[in-house]
Amino acid sequence: MELVTEIPDGFLIEKPLTNEQINILIEQINRFNKLSELDISKKEVKLSEDGKIILPEGTIIHGISGFTVKKIDNIAKSGILTGQAIGISEDGETFYCADFHRVPKEEKLDEFNSSFTYRDGRTPFGNGIRGGNTLAFIIEPRDEFNELLAYDCYREGTKESEITRSFVNEIGLPVEDKSVVSSVLYGVPRNAFSGIVLGDNLFLKKEILELLIKLFPECYIASIHGDIIYKPGDSVEMSLLRGENYGLKAQLQRTQKQYEQELQQSRELSAKTWKLGKAINTLVTQDCSLEECARILLENGLTQGSIENVMEEINEKRNNGLKH
Repeated sequence: MELVTEIPDGFLIEKPLTNEQINILIEQINRFNKLSELDISKKEVKLSEDGKIILPEGTIIHGISGFTVKKIDNIAKSGILTGQAIGISEDGETFYCADFHRVPKEEKLDEFNSSFTYRDGRTPFGNGIRGGNTLAFIIEPRDEFNELLAYDCYREGTKESEITRSFVNEIGLPVEDKSVVSSVLYGVPRNAFSGIVLGDNLFLKKEILELLIKLFPECYIASIHGDIIYKPGDSVEMSLLRGENYGLKAQLQRTQKQYEQELQQSRELSAKTWKLGKAINTLVTQDCSLEECARILLENGLTQGSIENVMEEINEKRNNGLKH
């Protein structure tokens, strides 16, 4: 691929750039293009004793909300780019950069998932509900990509990070712990991808897993709990079977958990109803005013409504002969 000498056509210049920034961005685009043509040999997936994937320190992760074939196909062709590279406005913060989550210390993938607090459905990680139909690309640190990834506005103490911060809106970066995020100038090419993590719901769709293996045969594919469903060289048919089995198991566990929650809620409601009935029967036989009885019920959460409505209910029960 020939080196570019100017910002490519279709690139959205959203925030004015100085001549120096333009030159830096062009250098990073050329760095990206050059690296995208390298034949990068894949490292062996690091596993724990119980067979779970381990993420090295410095791994960066990019979540994709709402699976679509077009979106995944574009990433397979172009890598992960700043939205402005394809004419899409950025979020007003990390101009000219692609955003990632970052693993600050080596840990198992399922531990990373358990500690994840993001809840807007852009990644499969976290509570596994909103992110069930999303996926994430895993980029493990490699010497070949050190220079490209150094242009990260969240890293501190380097010339490259200071340069990158000149592109972004630092005031709009409300991140207290910068060790868990990254934002790389221009983006990361697809041959830097190590793996893909799918939300549980996507494993129920065989055609999605099959497409991902076809588009990214050099990447492992895993669940949010660190289970390997596919790794380079595996039989596609066996991987599809593993994915289907995992998806059905996750669905069963989710259904069982929902049933247990509903059963517990039903028990709590029954107990509260019994308690309410007993309390009302006790109160209406006491020599307290209607208003006092109603207030006691309301203050203890034993009934709902206005105090007037509760007074009417108590009075009705008294008139029906509960008071002797």
